Amino acid sequence: MKDNPNKMPSIASLKELTDQLQATKQPAQGDYVVTSDYTAFTNSSPFFQAIIAENAPVRMDCMRMAIVKQGACCPVVNSRSYPCEVGDLIFINWGSVVEDDSFTPDTRFGGFALTEEYLRQLFGLDMPPLFRNPGLCFKLHLSDDERKVFQDYLNTLMSLSKLSYGDKNKALNTLFVAALNFAQMLYDQDFVAPQKNWSLGKQQSEAFIQLVNQKANTEHELTYYASTLCMSSHHLSMVVKRETGETAKTWIDRATVSAIQVELRYSNKTLTQLANEFNFPSLSSFCKFFKRHTGVSPRQYRTEI
Repeated sequence: MKDNPNKMPSIASLKELTDQLQATKQPAQGDYVVTSDYTAFTNSSPFFQAIIAENAPVRMDCMRMAIVKQGACCPVVNSRSYPCEVGDLIFINWGSVVEDDSFTPDTRFGGFALTEEYLRQLFGLDMPPLFRNPGLCFKLHLSDDERKVFQDYLNTLMSLSKLSYGDKNKALNTLFVAALNFAQMLYDQDFVAPQKNWSLGKQQSEAFIQLVNQKANTEHELTYYASTLCMSSHHLSMVVKRETGETAKTWIDRATVSAIQVELRYSNKTLTQLANEFNFPSLSSFCKFFKRHTGVSPRQYRTEI
């Protein structure tokens, strides 16, 4: 899987991940739940192994957080190895590139995966800075008490997801936010890297990402972000590309599209209202922008979800 270090990462979706989960036939596979926004699992074998083996290096469009309940593994993420044993919690955000992974035959995980769109919808403009970094990956060793808290979150998520009545969305959203905030609490406690030690480029790219998360709904041009950060558009583009691997315009457009998708999915606003709120000069330009980035019109997206 490492024979071509210059190979561009392939992209895998949450659906591909869940298809593998549902197709896996293993004894003591454990319980799981699958939706278009997330999947959760309690005692699963490495069902994602085939995706990595066939497509590495691979970037998935979802964040994953899981605890090793049995066995051991060693994922290679963003060119760094993360040896994991029982009691280790591994977090891999949606922009991270997985280059390799290895597992003992008895490895089992419990955790969940969320699409980038759903993650943004959960937090809105209040997304913690930690999770705004698409390339974020970290490993923590949990105490027995911490493992119990995480397992309690997971068990409640599973039970709530399986209820056959009622509008569960708000309760599920709250549980996912609580579980992610719990992970951030553990991260902050264990090894927060002081921002004063960041390189200038890292500081600039993080400031750009934070500004995009705040302003992408109404500001779609690179010149706005460069001016606000007191940089030239060319320099900002170079810094963001070097630090994140993606262009600044990709960041802006993706955040805008994600915010539009949330509105189309969860609000009853007309397309004209959305075009105005997102500061597009016309309904036509709004629809063309959305279709260019998603392949479908806003109206078609709304009817198909």
